[in-house]
Amino acid sequence: TLLGTPDEHYDIVVRLSYIQEGEQDREQVVSRIISAPRDTPLLVDWQMGDFVLSQGSIPFSIHIENTASQPLQNIILPLSQSDEVQYQNIKTTTGEYTANVWTIPMLLPNTSTTLQGNLVTKFSSSAHNSTLEILPTHRANNTNFPQEKITKSLTIISPTLETRAKNW
Repeated sequence: TLLGTPDEHYDIVVRLSYIQEGEQDREQVVSRIISAPRDTPLLVDWQMGDFVLSQGSIPFSIHIENTASQPLQNIILPLSQSDEVQYQNIKTTTGEYTANVWTIPMLLPNTSTTLQGNLVTKFSSSAHNSTLEILPTHRANNTNFPQEKITKSLTIISPTLETRAKNW
């Protein structure tokens, strides 16, 4: 697997530098050999119901797998942040979760890990939909490589109670 940002094309080039006999100046020829898109080496599966209470809690899990043939280092998964959404009771066996960011120092080839917890919602009763996003990145050769964005669309349910009194 070649590292890079998914769906972007990267040119692989050959560079030939030479000085012809009897010449002083160096000549250089650059030629593109291949242009190829990069696949994402991280498979991310975000499990959670599609319906949430406006004021409630729902369990979730985020499962990450390294499909690359080499270890991936410095994986970062920032979770959506807002006043309406909080993450509680977070557990993981790999890495660290701090301030809505899951960091994994290294994930070996063909291995996976999971983050679990509860999504606590505090939406207004007039809210109907919300979208949460995760944009995982990993760092290699002092470069951050954004991976495929994961989007979770939520339908917000606001229970109502109506009472009527009858005069006797």
